[in-house]
Amino acid sequence: MFIKRNVKKSGSKVYHSTLLVEGYRDENKKVRHHVLSNLSKLPENLVQLIDDWCKGRPNVGLEDIPPKSSREFGAIAAVVSVIKSLGLDKIIYSRNEPWRKLVLLMIAARVIKQGSKLSIIPWLKDTAAESVLGFDRSKIDADDLYGAMDRLLERQPAIQRKLARESLEDGCLIFYDVTSTYFEGENCLIARFGYNRDGKKGVLQVVIGLMADMEGRPVGVEVFEGNVKDSSTVEGRIKQLKHDYGFEKLIFVGDRGMSTSGNIERLEKAGFRYISALTHKAILAKIEDLNNPIQIGLFDEREIVEIMDPEKPHIRYCLCKNPETGRRETATREALMKKTEQKLEAIEHSVARGRLKKRDKIFARAVKSVNSFKMSKFYEFEVEAGAFSWRVKQDMLERERQLDGCYVIVSDVSSDKLGKEELVQNYKRLRQVESAFRQIKTVQLEIRPVYHWRPDRVRSHVFLCMLAYLVQFEMLKRLEPLFDKNGKGKHRVWTFDTVLNRLSSLREEEREINGHLLYTHTIPDVEQSEILKLLGVDYPNL
Repeated sequence: MFIKRNVKKSGSKVYHSTLLVEGYRDENKKVRHHVLSNLSKLPENLVQLIDDWCKGRPNVGLEDIPPKSSREFGAIAAVVSVIKSLGLDKIIYSRNEPWRKLVLLMIAARVIKQGSKLSIIPWLKDTAAESVLGFDRSKIDADDLYGAMDRLLERQPAIQRKLARESLEDGCLIFYDVTSTYFEGENCLIARFGYNRDGKKGVLQVVIGLMADMEGRPVGVEVFEGNVKDSSTVEGRIKQLKHDYGFEKLIFVGDRGMSTSGNIERLEKAGFRYISALTHKAILAKIEDLNNPIQIGLFDEREIVEIMDPEKPHIRYCLCKNPETGRRETATREALMKKTEQKLEAIEHSVARGRLKKRDKIFARAVKSVNSFKMSKFYEFEVEAGAFSWRVKQDMLERERQLDGCYVIVSDVSSDKLGKEELVQNYKRLRQVESAFRQIKTVQLEIRPVYHWRPDRVRSHVFLCMLAYLVQFEMLKRLEPLFDKNGKGKHRVWTFDTVLNRLSSLREEEREINGHLLYTHTIPDVEQSEILKLLGVDYPNL
């Protein structure tokens, strides 16, 4: 170890810095320097004392002074460094005010540890967040965090506008999808019972709409009441992109639930193009219309068949068939039909034995049986006094079998801009938004369940999770060379959690010398150095 004194001139100003540096050799035997601590604020006599220790003049060294405390440093330092490299701190707010520091803290905490806002307070005792972000943890309580959330929500429109302008440009593709997340408790004014995508029955929820760029990078999120329809959320996104963000031409990619006639008219009026898909019901309607060019016989497993709408020649339909998806759909339907028929046979048996006699009750139980597995369109039954019979609608079943694995992409983007293969491929990119939802909801960031009851806090919580996913998204991109070396199955070494755990073992130690505090940091090993290098972290000089 040795003391390094730097002098830097900038115009008429001269800046001095004093660093505690350690030399070492890397794997290629080259001499490298690692900064242990910045001593610039220490008094000169103390710096001289440390210099003497480094040169071996006294009989005591820094390693002989036990640390007063030791905290996790590497993970929080890396995440905050990535946040700053993205310029996200300045996008959130241009000035380094206390509330902005707390927002960065909550984003980093969501990436590293998840948990509630209240759990951040005890976590601060074991992490070096205060030295990384520059605040006094003893002066922070839950009200400060909630206040920072309120300020963040005020800034959400401006933040999303900047994110959109950085990631999007006129004429590019914008991807949009919705999901829902459920609540604990019943006090939130925007929580409603609705279509629950998590399979959680009997719980209140909100609906979340997420916009992303072509790579899957999030650029905007909105929260809606829990019973809102997917299609009704699109109008606001069109106005947002057109009027708030100032885009004149975009290609809006949305799921089949978005492509209502009203939304298509709104997109066209805004000057936007679209890529979507027909619902299963819409495909059936077109096939049943003998004047429509979409027919079952045109779906081909080997190639995409493109046809034009005869009434609207600018509308393109790309007919696709995925045999693997078809086999899954067939197997799922057969399993559900088997369960349905077991219930119908039980009703038939009860009627024959006289246990079920009243016509209304027999009919009600039969309807409930076929509806419980959404198989009503495949069955018809007769209920008479003392008799119950049912049969499968073979014509309907055969038509469904023919459509297994079939889907139709619809778009008004001209063929000279996007070919049919590109249309289909870009629609499939919606899976990146679905992947973002999985990460935000369950895999890494754990947006659910939501405990906030004030609508503004719910919106701020969801926005925080989106910003945390943006940081995680960038970290995963930078770490791709590391993950490319991964094995498979039991030989898999690296995950995002593994990376964070390895970084968390890098610690910041606090020592006291003559009444002054000195901070030193763990030297990274080869793996940790590779991770920090890939993330672009200048460790520990943040």
